[in-house]
Amino acid sequence: MRITALALLAALLPSVASAQEGAPFLKIGVGARAAAMGGAYTAVADGVDAVAWNPSGLADLPSRQVGFTRVAMGEDTRFDFIGFAQPTRAGTFGAAVRHLGQGRLDGRDAAGKPTGGFSASDTAADLAYGVSVSSGLRLGAGVKYITSSIAEAEARSAALDLGGLYRPGRLGPGVAQVGLAVRNVGSRMRFADERSPLPIVAAAGASYRLPEGLTLALDYRYRPHGASSDAGLGAEWTHGVSKDLAGSLRGGADLSRRDLGALAVLSLGAGLSWRAVDASFAWRPGGMLGDSFVFSLLARL
Repeated sequence: MRITALALLAALLPSVASAQEGAPFLKIGVGARAAAMGGAYTAVADGVDAVAWNPSGLADLPSRQVGFTRVAMGEDTRFDFIGFAQPTRAGTFGAAVRHLGQGRLDGRDAAGKPTGGFSASDTAADLAYGVSVSSGLRLGAGVKYITSSIAEAEARSAALDLGGLYRPGRLGPGVAQVGLAVRNVGSRMRFADERSPLPIVAAAGASYRLPEGLTLALDYRYRPHGASSDAGLGAEWTHGVSKDLAGSLRGGADLSRRDLGALAVLSLGAGLSWRAVDASFAWRPGGMLGDSFVFSLLARL
């Protein structure tokens, strides 16, 4: 029964599932902004969603934030993220929960005969911290507790995230920033007698922000237990309409989705900021498996 559920997950999420890794839902990107930019977010993350990308990005938050993301990937399959970040004099603390629910699934035995319906879900609870060490350097760390359930079987694990951001200052007309992050370093997930490593990823990224509101970003992601490493690149253009209103257009390419076809690596999105609220949307084509849509809301309190 577990093999059937994992096969279904792999079919629904080919870009994030690996037969050799447990808890593949941890590789689902958080935030419509990041999704639209091809996941090139290691050196860009500067809001509450930094909890999931690079915890050092929490360090510069000027006020507390609450964020919500929903990823619609197929019938009855939803991924949700809700996070909170609180700046203090000692740094910024963040907390978040992410959950993948697949609804009711049809089980089959080794011969392919129906065995009845069952459910499958995955949840991770995160705590993170980011601090400015100097004018150009921020560091961060996070821990997460992970649970996965398939029918009556359940697995648990804990993992550590580490990250850093360095801003060397103005280079030419814009401002450059580089980032490093290591995510999901922890114990293996165990279902019955099967043990699978977490989807560890070491990411290196760079971003370049121009004064005209254009941001360019590039990420390389090394996955020691995955089928292959990959890269992402993205761009964002933001234009202020008035003091309280600004709009953004975003695009990118995520090479982790290249097995779905040439168009599937592409992503597009847009955002609207009004006073203390940001709303963002991203679209990613998925070929025969259907498109995925990402919706995000962020409030600065």
